[in-house]
Amino acid sequence: MKKKLIVNLILLSLASIPCVVSAATPLPEGTPDGTPENDYSAKGLRAGSFTIKPTLELGGNWNSNIFNGDSRVTPDTNAFVTHIKPSLNVASNWNRHAVDLNVQSDIQNYIDHPHEDRQIVNVDLNGRLDVLRDSFAFARFGYVNQPEQRGAPDSPVNAVKPTGHQTLLGQLGYDHQIYRVRVNANHLIAQDIFADGETGAGTTIKNNQNRSRMTNTSTLRLGYEIRPGYEAFVKGSYNFINYDSKYQQGALGLPDTQRSSKGYSVVTGLALELTGKLTGNARIGYQSQNYDDPRLSTISGVAGGLTLKWTPTGLTTVTSDVTRSINETTQVGSTGFFSTAFTTTVEHELLRNLTLSAQGGYTYNEYIGGNFPNPARTESVYLASVGAKYLLNRYLFANTSYQYNNRQVQNVAGVNYDSNIVYVGIGSQF
Repeated sequence: MKKKLIVNLILLSLASIPCVVSAATPLPEGTPDGTPENDYSAKGLRAGSFTIKPTLELGGNWNSNIFNGDSRVTPDTNAFVTHIKPSLNVASNWNRHAVDLNVQSDIQNYIDHPHEDRQIVNVDLNGRLDVLRDSFAFARFGYVNQPEQRGAPDSPVNAVKPTGHQTLLGQLGYDHQIYRVRVNANHLIAQDIFADGETGAGTTIKNNQNRSRMTNTSTLRLGYEIRPGYEAFVKGSYNFINYDSKYQQGALGLPDTQRSSKGYSVVTGLALELTGKLTGNARIGYQSQNYDDPRLSTISGVAGGLTLKWTPTGLTTVTSDVTRSINETTQVGSTGFFSTAFTTTVEHELLRNLTLSAQGGYTYNEYIGGNFPNPARTESVYLASVGAKYLLNRYLFANTSYQYNNRQVQNVAGVNYDSNIVYVGIGSQF
């Protein structure tokens, strides 16, 4: 009840944005922020030394498979979902130091399936304290309230509602450059909280809270500028993950599992920034995660990735990302899993007020088996989407998108699925 009250208060605050910013001064046309007079982008409202940009979007989507179920086991359930999406950005305009706040929310109501209704809230607060010309301290605070998707591997299948999941995170760090050498050190704390579930018979799913955990990660990055636009770097991190309690498996006839662990990763690579046309980095290394429970085998292997942003023209942007990482799971018989993800996004400004986009993605998840007799799970997840955003003027916009999702799982029956999602929305920005 308290959690719901907090979420509602946040949403009420967002709904009150117009009243709050009415006393703010709109930025003048075509001045000091350098925005051309015929630009369709939101200019924001000036309040002292801050710029405030509120947005409100109303939309709806049709989802062909809201439970992400396997059609070979049960027929797909389609539904129409309404969306109310308030958001707010507040950024400082100081010459030194910086503060940036982003608040986003998505209130989803499932027509004919009210038990699937959910409220998603994302708060991200970033700050930078300039110490010297080439040195600064930084901090970040984040809060995410986002129930798990139906069909998630660790989510209980017999729950009548999506599993509640909240994440709190805080980060502190320091960045310093000495001639060609840049040093960045930071520490990140993340607390994942999973709510109890409830079955159709009214029984509480207690072991869902056994998935709650705190993750501490310390990272050190050393970079050396070989020449302008080229930086060689090495990055190392150490983490320890503490679960709130052992994962209860008594109902399955198995002893409880202690999934707390410690791990590290070391990568080396090259960062590029070439005349504004091509930016990104390539990295490769090694990572390992060792678990407190001796029945859970250590996971180790190649770590790395590739991130590139290519702007062939001023109207087209291509972004590609490849990552390989170790992830947590509470699947019986699995220690964790390696996830290798490929994503490419293309955005093209067809007109000054019309942007087209397309995205394709593929993720391969390889679960590592422990000492239990269960076969190792592997899964391939595919994503494809296209979209368009039309700006009627500086204050009004409309957008539409289509997304296709597909999951193919090996060694576990009845969990494959695909879904088609069509979305249409209109919004206002300032």
